[in-house]
Amino acid sequence: MQFARLPKTISFNDLVGHKNKSLSPSDHTTIKVNSEFVYLEKLISNVTYGKEVGGFNYVEISKYKFIRTKCLQSNSILLNLEESIGMNPLSFKQFNLTKHDVLIVKDSNVGEVCYLDEDLPNHTISGGIVKINLNDELDNFYVIGIMKSSFFKEQVDLMTPKGATIKHSKDSYKYTKIPIPSKHETIQKISLLTQSLIKKERELRNKFKLINKNIEEELRNNQKGKKFSHKSLTYKDLLKYNRFDTGLYTRAFKEIEHLIDNYNNGSETITDMGFYSIRGQNLAISVIGKSIYSNSYKSNFHQLYLPTHITRYGTMNKIIYFGNGVKLIPIKNEDIIFGAEGFEKGRSHILINTEGKLTTNYHGTILRHNNEHLHKKIFIKCMLDWFREKGVIDAYSVGGNGGSFSTKYWKILRFPLFKDEKQKVIAKLYCNPSDDYLNHISNFDLKTYSDLDSDVTKNSGILDLDSQIKAIKNIVDDEIKKMIAN
Repeated sequence: MQFARLPKTISFNDLVGHKNKSLSPSDHTTIKVNSEFVYLEKLISNVTYGKEVGGFNYVEISKYKFIRTKCLQSNSILLNLEESIGMNPLSFKQFNLTKHDVLIVKDSNVGEVCYLDEDLPNHTISGGIVKINLNDELDNFYVIGIMKSSFFKEQVDLMTPKGATIKHSKDSYKYTKIPIPSKHETIQKISLLTQSLIKKERELRNKFKLINKNIEEELRNNQKGKKFSHKSLTYKDLLKYNRFDTGLYTRAFKEIEHLIDNYNNGSETITDMGFYSIRGQNLAISVIGKSIYSNSYKSNFHQLYLPTHITRYGTMNKIIYFGNGVKLIPIKNEDIIFGAEGFEKGRSHILINTEGKLTTNYHGTILRHNNEHLHKKIFIKCMLDWFREKGVIDAYSVGGNGGSFSTKYWKILRFPLFKDEKQKVIAKLYCNPSDDYLNHISNFDLKTYSDLDSDVTKNSGILDLDSQIKAIKNIVDDEIKKMIAN
């Protein structure tokens, strides 16, 4: 835990006075606040509890959506609606989810928090989620910034009974401490940074949509004369794919295939372009021996880029470190890491200006080109995202548990040959680095921050915004640490 501390000694009175008379270290772990504080309950104007609808009410296609606890994730202050599920309209309950509502998870991943940046009239929340509205006693965005930090989540976790398969925190969130610093400037700082965090996450998602829109429009607006027509499975198809899977022969897949094949400027596989693929290292003890794993940086450890930690938007929500003396398959700057296995396969990330020993595991494929310009590599990475969103990666994959994208398909999957100018436009939306992008965050100034941040956010690409988001979270954590006991 980042903020919770275990006392060095426990007295007899501590043990006798403990509700469980427990000697377990976790039962004596506490978070002490140095500053004044209020309990969150005092800052809440309204509470609404979600309701379960039952799995039998889940449907594949519906305009009504069910927000599950997994829609609230630690790496995002906004909801991940990709994890919501369609539901039977007859079972829909209106919760009036509107902009500025705050959602809290009370069951499962307890203490997770999200801020609603838009109205969601056709969405409902599960029984494991609580919707709250904040009153005006304290700056709302300051409170949300505290709630989104590990400081809040750790408090809820410490008050939640252990041992159950699924954690149930009940109303523990109400009794978490919200520190009130002696300097009002601290409240203003965290409030501004939290608002900036929300804007940057929204902009990051918008840039992702804009990349896909650019690709789609370029393809559809620059087609040859041949019109698309869907034909039944042919002998030629069987020879090409050597498979009977229906995914490769559906109308949706064939339409995407036609868009690529019928593109004015032509298409090639990345193998034809000079890329080559390398399967990641098997990290099992039986293969490389015992390793020491860590969630924090350690000198001379490998940085492990796991495909499961790649987000939908091509960023890394987590990097773990591990020590091992065996020479492993390295990944280098400008390599593309592609998730080739499981339900989240197809997600990819490109390494830029990264230092140290880097590797991935067997679930990842490394795509490398030794001589190509960076913007062309980024374009290929963005095309992979578009293919994934369109279901193309799933169509190619075989096997259970989400399937596997075999390396042989790099010789079949074709990429459109966009003109260089168009590739640069798309690449810039994903990565548009500048030495000044982090300066206004690290050298925070209350008077100038908002104006500078608006320009930076507008001009940043997805990877740049991700770096800024992580920098903001670190600063908020540092401010919180000043308000709690060591």
